[in-house]
Amino acid sequence: MSPRLTCHSFRHAFVSILLSKQVSIEEVRQAARHSSATTTAIYSHSLTRSLGIAEKAISEALDSEIEPES
Repeated sequence: MSPRLTCHSFRHAFVSILLSKQVSIEEVRQAARHSSATTTAIYSHSLTRSLGIAEKAISEALDSEIEPES
């Protein structure tokens, strides 16, 4: 079953993409029509956590692929 695209998931993706492109928090806040930059910052923390998880997975995959030289 494929995930359903909802307004919330679209909005979350939109904000996350803007932040990943290093658009300023204030510009993203305005585009998302958040009343507070604190709300927008939550997406930034979520993105940082997701990137950390992805980085760890890539690092582990690379470590398992590299064989030490004899």
